[in-house]
Amino acid sequence: SSGLSVVASGAGAFTVGRYPSRPAGTTGFDGTFLDLRTASGSAFTSITLTDCSLNGAHALYFWNGAKWVAASDQTYDATSKPPCVTVTINGSSTPSLSQLDGTIFAAGQPASGPAKHKPIERPRLHASSPKAHMVVLSVLTRPSLAHRWVIVYRRVTHRGHHARWVRIARVRTNASGRARVAFRVPTGTSARLTARVVDARYRDQLAAPVTVHVRQS
Repeated sequence: SSGLSVVASGAGAFTVGRYPSRPAGTTGFDGTFLDLRTASGSAFTSITLTDCSLNGAHALYFWNGAKWVAASDQTYDATSKPPCVTVTINGSSTPSLSQLDGTIFAAGQPASGPAKHKPIERPRLHASSPKAHMVVLSVLTRPSLAHRWVIVYRRVTHRGHHARWVRIARVRTNASGRARVAFRVPTGTSARLTARVVDARYRDQLAAPVTVHVRQS
């Protein structure tokens, strides 16, 4: 369905789709509604649901049969275009995998107020110029992002104007979720750098840019 994507780990089948209006039996909510159902006998270990058709909402809720409850493991990415909410569902989440028998989700805000969702942590950068012509950039993430690709960008100005970010390197994080890249830059100049982690949950989450002045000797 438009604006929806589902990634499942394990074996089985699922269906996902949108309701044209509020599903029967639900109350107290104005928003957009969708349904996620796993087939009988499925053996999934986790399912990740991403909704990028939010109509201004910042969170996903599900109907537990009596009221709307915020999905427990969700992140809101305001920087993606359009903004998206990603919900991870497993055996201990709310809702859990065992509840996906036609679970109704809604994007919006119920009368009880906004959901508490986890902010997406941006990578942290440290840049230095240990010697002439050389820049070293360290990218710091969390251990859960070990062995992910990191894309490094440099701000480049063409003929004094039309500045843009240019990809200059790709490197994998280590077991601690850190990465390091070194490259040559003309002496006496400066380099403005940023980076992002290649991970669906962290899409387009650029690190706060850093500027390093290249040593002359």
